[in-house]
Amino acid sequence: IYTTQNQFILDFKPQVYFYNESYFLDGALKYKIFPNSFWGIGNDVPEDAKEQYSMTSIELKAAFLKKLPFLYFGFEYYYNNYNITELDSGGILESGTVEGVTKAATTGISFVFNIDKRDNNFVPKEGSFIRVDAGFSSKAMGASHSFNKYKIDYRNYIGLAPKTILAVQSYFEFTFGDVPFQAASWYGGAERARGFFRGRYIDNHLYVLQAEVRGQVLPRWTLAAFVTGGNVMDVPDNIFTSYKSTFGGGVRFKVKRDVDAVLRLDIGFNQFGDSGIYFGVNEAF
Repeated sequence: IYTTQNQFILDFKPQVYFYNESYFLDGALKYKIFPNSFWGIGNDVPEDAKEQYSMTSIELKAAFLKKLPFLYFGFEYYYNNYNITELDSGGILESGTVEGVTKAATTGISFVFNIDKRDNNFVPKEGSFIRVDAGFSSKAMGASHSFNKYKIDYRNYIGLAPKTILAVQSYFEFTFGDVPFQAASWYGGAERARGFFRGRYIDNHLYVLQAEVRGQVLPRWTLAAFVTGGNVMDVPDNIFTSYKSTFGGGVRFKVKRDVDAVLRLDIGFNQFGDSGIYFGVNEAF
């Protein structure tokens, strides 16, 4: 991917089932040269706090899961290295008060289980999915910061009509310890909270609730409308005390009639009047 903001992303995500689906390998390798924006840490940072920085990063993960009677269970190894190459003079990041500016490398292991009853992983029309991750980053394994991170991702797909479905998702992140801002919870982006810039709000914990109606209007064309609510926060006790909302819609085009893969174009608006346009492959969730 190359964006109009001179951002370069090489993203490789193999998902391999083998031995009659008894085992599952879920991997990811991402390399980014990324000019980006930063507003600070917290859920009430003002727009005029915006500053620019550039960062080069390598992100690697590999999850190996074993199929049990009702779920997949296993572990995931991950390694991330973040190198900030340029900062705005006089900004928050240059002050050195934000964790991860001088050095950020995270590496560790997560324990994972998921129950996947979807009819299709990439363009699901029915079924449900849940994944729970519980992991740590440790200096003993070469990380610059030690912390624990927990994730819960639940999705459900409900038929409303023969060619119309309702997709819903509840997503939570909880981070405890000495966490760099790159590994904290980021609100916004093409998969969660479309309409907010990814990273507009950053903090230790996050929740996202979103719903999307998808209706097929022609054999290879589908229209969608979505609404989202969520936020970041510093302590878990404050998780539902406030929310930031988005709404929008888009169109999907089926690349081949006999293959469940789509090109997706969405536009999202947030409660403050900002917007974002997103182009990608397959559904956001």
